[in-house]
Amino acid sequence: MTIETSRALFNEQIKDPCIVDFYTTGCPVCEKLAPVYGDLSEERDNLTFYKVNLDEDITLAETYGIDHVPTLILFDGGQPVKVHTGYLDKEGLSAFIAGGKEDSV
Repeated sequence: MTIETSRALFNEQIKDPCIVDFYTTGCPVCEKLAPVYGDLSEERDNLTFYKVNLDEDITLAETYGIDHVPTLILFDGGQPVKVHTGYLDKEGLSAFIAGGKEDSV
């Protein structure tokens, strides 16, 4: 299950291991990633899947230097540990989470 989150809750939520999908509405690549992200969230118990709509609040994008969407960030202990910008298929997203495809923070 994916959880839509906001700036008000964000810092508390990212304390536990999680992945966050920063997206905008109307973004074709974001729309293509959404079902992949949602499907994988149903298969993973050890990681919380959050979504942040940057159309509603750009503050988090500024905080994490996001200038393209979709951007995925893995957090651990409140700190970003890996970042990926762009589309990933299910295999690619699984590899990113597991440590395969990676853009280091």
